[in-house]
Amino acid sequence: MVNQVERSPGSLPLTDEELQDKIAVIRTMKDYELVPDWLLLDIMEHGWQFKPTMCSDFTYAVITNHFVGAMTRADIEMRKALHGIALLLHNRIPAGSWGSVKTVKEWLTTKKEQYLEATCR
Repeated sequence: MVNQVERSPGSLPLTDEELQDKIAVIRTMKDYELVPDWLLLDIMEHGWQFKPTMCSDFTYAVITNHFVGAMTRADIEMRKALHGIALLLHNRIPAGSWGSVKTVKEWLTTKKEQYLEATCR
């Protein structure tokens, strides 16, 4: 059985409900309308919940700021969404969670312990 650790509202990692609330707000904003639901969830979980799960190659290219990798993995829908994806990262995702391979690795290494501590006992 998994026990939830007591946490104050607004602390990280976000609960699933808090994450869904953030996603609902983002979905009302025109800048992000072309970002597919699966990608929005992938990026939001990475930045706000530190879920130690493997994301898609496309998502990894995006969060590590590898433009060529993202473009070569993008289908037409993703190419149309790239501007919104860049705005999403810049405006809505914690800065320390994306930007380079080194930054992403450090984020996942340091935040994985927080995630496990907050979700398991």
